[in-house]
Amino acid sequence: MRAVALLAVSTFSASLAGCATAPEREIVMPECSLPAPVYPAQSRRLGEMGVVEVRTELDTEGRVIAARVLRSSGMIRLDDAAVAAMRAVRCSPALDKRTGDPVAYAFEQAIRFRLD
Repeated sequence: MRAVALLAVSTFSASLAGCATAPEREIVMPECSLPAPVYPAQSRRLGEMGVVEVRTELDTEGRVIAARVLRSSGMIRLDDAAVAAMRAVRCSPALDKRTGDPVAYAFEQAIRFRLD
């Protein structure tokens, strides 16, 4: 049996359009649908397991514009599967709590690949 778990990592951040001195914004976090990653067949055969931490960036419409590995599992197939899953995420826009305007947003997600 295979198991793939999504581990919530509470390191969400709002993009401030590159302005290092801008005040912190209060953000209404987007609601996201996170698809289950596909456990690569070769990784299953080889018994590869691990945790991949992925940073995913959303545009102002909630679309994924980038996903990259922050912390590798040490197995490229698992890392690639985690990034592919995060690229398939669907989200509502993040909103500036004060103005209600949509804002770019980024978050980190840990994905655990485990064989049972």
